[in-house]
Amino acid sequence: MAVVPVVPIVPSTGTGWGTTSGIVPASGLDTTLSGPWRIEEQEMGIQYLRMPTYGNATESHSLSGPTRTIATTSTHIAHIVWARFSVTKSYDIFSTSAWTQPQTFQINALSADPYGNTYGGVSNSAIGPMGTINTKEKWYSRRAWDDATDAVISEVMGGGTQHFFYNLQADPDSYKDGTEYFGDFKHTRPGNWQADTFLADSEYNYQFASQPYWLGGNYSTSQEDPLQIQMYITRAGDDIMNLQYFGLFTEFTVGAAGPVRDRGCPSYRTSRHTF
Repeated sequence: MAVVPVVPIVPSTGTGWGTTSGIVPASGLDTTLSGPWRIEEQEMGIQYLRMPTYGNATESHSLSGPTRTIATTSTHIAHIVWARFSVTKSYDIFSTSAWTQPQTFQINALSADPYGNTYGGVSNSAIGPMGTINTKEKWYSRRAWDDATDAVISEVMGGGTQHFFYNLQADPDSYKDGTEYFGDFKHTRPGNWQADTFLADSEYNYQFASQPYWLGGNYSTSQEDPLQIQMYITRAGDDIMNLQYFGLFTEFTVGAAGPVRDRGCPSYRTSRHTF
């Protein structure tokens, strides 16, 4: 079956990323609650796709032509992540002197991969071969502003765990960012440096910096469980804090040693998540 292209969700750099309930400014209240306030917010979203790692299962050799059977030895997730962290100063009037709300998530899982193959049912216990994970309620923390220590902060990022290349030279033309062939299994070789039956030498090969949510063997949703999903989301958030993502589009950069991982929000914290 022909591949159905996966269109990456382009990260927004705006500030209108949804609403937060229970913390809207109130009218007709005591003006002593008018601030100034320090308001801290964070959120992230993930577009994920489970990718195969291929290996030789059987092979034979002869003068009339070799044969080879390729198997899936493991799977992991390639993803595109976007996040925002901000500290703002507000003089709005609120109904309480402080407020804290943890960050929660919503999973929008698809049961089929880009080729239409299915691997079992999806639920909060199995995120399936691809989909999105979005912030349902963003982290929100409000307290009185302290001129001695507080400052306005705005951090926004978009990045990926993967990129594509066709040779080993540190040449920007040799590399594509992680959105270029997102969702196309053809660009996965049987082994990172093996000759393969899918790509010519001049075609771009999928490469990854890490293998989030790794699972051994052929994939099935029965391999998943809620704890693994929570650990996956937490790791994605930790990588945001630690600037471990390749850039996207014009922010994808190549250095002397290859593509650079420097995208993230250093003030992001997974301790603000709740599941």
